[in-house]
Amino acid sequence: MLQVLLFSLLGILGTAIGALFGIFFGKRRIGGTLAATGGIMLGLVLFDLFPLAVRLADPILAFLAGGVGVFGVLTLCRTLPKIKPLRESNKMFAMGLLLLVSMSLHNFPEGMAIGSGSAESAGTGLLVAVAIALHDLPEGMAVAAPFVGGKLGSGKAFLLALFSGLSTILGALLGFFLGNLSPKANALALALASGAMLAVAFRELLPEARKNSSPAETGLFLALGILVALILIALL
Repeated sequence: MLQVLLFSLLGILGTAIGALFGIFFGKRRIGGTLAATGGIMLGLVLFDLFPLAVRLADPILAFLAGGVGVFGVLTLCRTLPKIKPLRESNKMFAMGLLLLVSMSLHNFPEGMAIGSGSAESAGTGLLVAVAIALHDLPEGMAVAAPFVGGKLGSGKAFLLALFSGLSTILGALLGFFLGNLSPKANALALALASGAMLAVAFRELLPEARKNSSPAETGLFLALGILVALILIALL
């Protein structure tokens, strides 16, 4: 049990390091940072997460689950501004909350992978945890950057980004007790997270990036983000 917790914490380390990058660059170039974040999310979803979900489950179920993720984010986009504390804050902060929810959904099946790998052997669990830590670097950046853009303190932005990784621990414990993943359940979770991430990228990140930077800068950083995602996918 202790081993599973340690491995899941190692997985969250990637989120923590990514959050530090998001805080650093978000303070200096928020438009470019949001565009790069959107590019990374699009690259991960279109070239890794959703294709994997389609391979592991029936494509129709994967698209339905993705649609549920999109609908959930759009519903949150309409609901969050009606909540008084958020209505009195700013759009960047609300965007950060959307990303926090989306990444928490995505981190849960990753945690299950760590737990099920640990049930197989300590070596397998460690390898999966290291891979997920690298994979979560851009996700920590994605959550932290909007909070910093919303004038939240660096410390609070960092803690909120870490909070998105707590679902990794919950998923790891569940995966360990189950012993192995149900491929279909894992696929549906990935598809749900993919839909949520796509909706956040197109509905929030990229439009806000365009407001805070020139078209050329937005396009450049978007392309760089997609390139980073492709490199990570190739390495892992």
